[in-house]
Amino acid sequence: MRDFYLINVIDKFLFIALSFITLGFIVYLASFYRKNKKVFYKFLLITGIQLIILFVFQFTPYLLFGIVLSYKEIFFLILELILGGLFIGIYISNQRYRIL
Repeated sequence: MRDFYLINVIDKFLFIALSFITLGFIVYLASFYRKNKKVFYKFLLITGIQLIILFVFQFTPYLLFGIVLSYKEIFFLILELILGGLFIGIYISNQRYRIL
């Protein structure tokens, strides 16, 4: 019984910690979008980063536990990776001197 309560406390603590991190990320993104008028390219950069992170977090459990993926899951994972790289590539190609 004690392990159940420990897992419950850890789960709630991680939820609160991740919510603070997410709130900080949202505030940072709001200021990032306000700095310049090239909102479309900044949107592509942020969306590309989010797609790459989504790919990593979705693919890691399959990699760790050796679960066989269906064709649909493989298609969406590859699509996330390609779109994320494409969006970041478009952003970088439109920057002349700075990356961020």
